[in-house]
Amino acid sequence: MASTQHNYNRTDLTDVSGLVAVVTGGGTGLGLIIARTLEANGAKVYITGRRLEKLQEASKLAVQGNIFPIQGSTSSHDDLQQAVDVITKETGYMDLLVNNAGMTTFDSSPNARPKPTPQTSSVSEIRDYYFNYRPQELWRDTLQTNIGAVFTTSMAFLELLDAGNKRRSKDLPKSQILVIGSTGGLTRFTDSFIYNASKVRYQ
Repeated sequence: MASTQHNYNRTDLTDVSGLVAVVTGGGTGLGLIIARTLEANGAKVYITGRRLEKLQEASKLAVQGNIFPIQGSTSSHDDLQQAVDVITKETGYMDLLVNNAGMTTFDSSPNARPKPTPQTSSVSEIRDYYFNYRPQELWRDTLQTNIGAVFTTSMAFLELLDAGNKRRSKDLPKSQILVIGSTGGLTRFTDSFIYNASKVRYQ
């Protein structure tokens, strides 16, 4: 029986030379770290996000000049199609999609109202906080961004990922879709329950 030869050299294991990757939410935080790491190791990386200025700042951090910004939200069908059109025109394929864009339920507003607790707040105060102060749209948008948009984003780039498979040698790994979860998905005792539920990843 013929054996398949694999090279487990540490240099080869981190070599992504020639790969085309898309990192959603790639302008800041973990997405930016992922994008910079891929680019520094040889990949051409497209980063998407809603804030163009953050994307442009991130692209300037490229070691080899191969981080390219595409403004758009993963929750927008038109924005996703625009990103697909750009990459189709420029490369015609991709090898990796990192679904990193996400939304938190943390209230970071300047005058954020203190969270009620069972120990110090009445039932009415708890209801008012989660029903009136934190509107239903917040919970809906979090689920849409962290769950629904992950699926639609993956489907948007499906043909480009398939094109990557077709051009790649059959002995090399297939195109990949990675989804960034959170330790919040493993946490039960927290008031960020909607966010936590949106970040659970089943294997």
